[in-house]
Amino acid sequence: MTRQPAILKECPACGTQVPDDANFCSCCRHDLAPPESNDATSGRAIVAFVVIVGGLLITAIILSRV
Repeated sequence: MTRQPAILKECPACGTQVPDDANFCSCCRHDLAPPESNDATSGRAIVAFVVIVGGLLITAIILSRV
């Protein structure tokens, strides 16, 4: 049985060739894992409304997934 060559990618920090499935660079320890989707592009929206009616403060916060 012949061994398949490893698929490599380049570390963006130091240029070292590392396996495609590596989470860290073996040379400089740079994080190679894809970023988690906890930012604004993750499909969540927070909308806040503040209304003052006759001196009464009315606040509504709507959390939704888009």
